[in-house]
Amino acid sequence: MGNTFFLSGNRLLEAINTNKDAAILFIYGVNDTFSLVQFGYKLEPKYCLPKALDDGNQLLLVVKKYLENNPSQLHESATILVSLALREPFPCP
Repeated sequence: MGNTFFLSGNRLLEAINTNKDAAILFIYGVNDTFSLVQFGYKLEPKYCLPKALDDGNQLLLVVKKYLENNPSQLHESATILVSLALREPFPCP
């Protein structure tokens, strides 16, 4: 991770390509964290995952596509990038 205190989009994309299970767990962790914060602070959610998700592969593909389509953002926090990646394909009703 170098001198940064967060996982970058570059590192997440690398993990997606080399350690799929770890990347899926990271994405689920980001989702769980955002859900907790939104619930605790009574914030409107930025995205809403469907209840019938598979084993994480769909989320992985969505995040991977977002990262690959936005290379200028890859130096940013992977946590924020995951949130951004999930907003368009999974809007809240």
